[in-house]
Amino acid sequence: MEANERAARLEKERDALTLSFNECVGRALGLVPSVFKNALDQVELYLGKLLPRD
Repeated sequence: MEANERAARLEKERDALTLSFNECVGRALGLVPSVFKNALDQVELYLGKLLPRD
């Protein structure tokens, strides 16, 4: 395989991996509010009282 072909293939692979990585990070960050809310709900259940949400 020629060096230029290999470089082009590796660049495409890098671009695909970067896109996948960015999608994963975006999904993970999108889950933060619901995970935090769930944790707060669990603490409230444990304490038996509501906590301020501001």
